[in-house]
Amino acid sequence: MEFANSTLIQDVIPEYSYSDCSNMLGLEDFSPKHHEFQQRPSELVDSIQKYPLTLPILKPFPDWTVWLTSPLFAEIGTLLKTFDHKVESIFSGKASEKTISRVPADAESLVGAGTLTTAHMLNMTTYHILKNPPILRIMCIEFGVAIPNAANNPSLQTLEQLPCLTAILNEGLCISYGTIHRLQHVHPNITLTFNE
Repeated sequence: MEFANSTLIQDVIPEYSYSDCSNMLGLEDFSPKHHEFQQRPSELVDSIQKYPLTLPILKPFPDWTVWLTSPLFAEIGTLLKTFDHKVESIFSGKASEKTISRVPADAESLVGAGTLTTAHMLNMTTYHILKNPPILRIMCIEFGVAIPNAANNPSLQTLEQLPCLTAILNEGLCISYGTIHRLQHVHPNITLTFNE
């Protein structure tokens, strides 16, 4: 289930970010390799936050030199270049927030952070639904009433009106954890002060 949820999210978020579905759900065994690849950068998050110039410095180096020094950085660099190329190919508009450097960075954040946390939430929620047959039964009844013909996909508005589904998703968000590492709070122009 972990790989299925991870591949689902790896299809949804890129589709949302830059209209490009990777069709990960079509891969054999839901591609455990891609799930692992999404987890591996979290090993470097602390280092990258402390030394933010690491990736920009490594980006222009030839791929083979980065592969020799750090295969993990090389894998991440390859992924970043993929985001850059995808964004450049669909880039349009002159708004200040739509710069060639900003849009890929946002896509990287959405795909990287969104995949693991969302997949974990789905894993936890699915586990608890299956562990609790009365909840599963109520949910099936609610779906049966709201979606009488399974061949027709319901609209988002229809799904949002389902009280049991909404409650389960909210509970799933509560019981699953978010990021498990330190998040920096940085402001470029002022010093941030913590007040008790």
